[in-house]
Amino acid sequence: MTVKLHHTEIPLTDTVMLDAMTGTLPDGAELRPYLRRGFDGTVHRYYAEIRTAFTIAADGTAAQCFEVSGVTLEEARRIAAGCDEIEEWSVDSFQSIIMEVLGRVGNRM
Repeated sequence: MTVKLHHTEIPLTDTVMLDAMTGTLPDGAELRPYLRRGFDGTVHRYYAEIRTAFTIAADGTAAQCFEVSGVTLEEARRIAAGCDEIEEWSVDSFQSIIMEVLGRVGNRM
């Protein structure tokens, strides 16, 4: 299966976009309270039924949302663990973790 990477960055003050993004996730209602102005942290989720890992990294003002489709639970766990190495979040830094964990770079969308 092809691995695909989707990325978006949403200001933590943009409630419409944050609601739309979390509204597409099975446990989006549980994630939504994290995504507020001032939240500084990282949240990881894996959805087995669609073989997709989500990572949301926020710095207090914006949330970077990464979706990696086509991965197993074990790969998602290794991606989440690899994220501990990221000092400055970007598509490139996240993609390097995917490359390290999976040995290949997914298609970016």
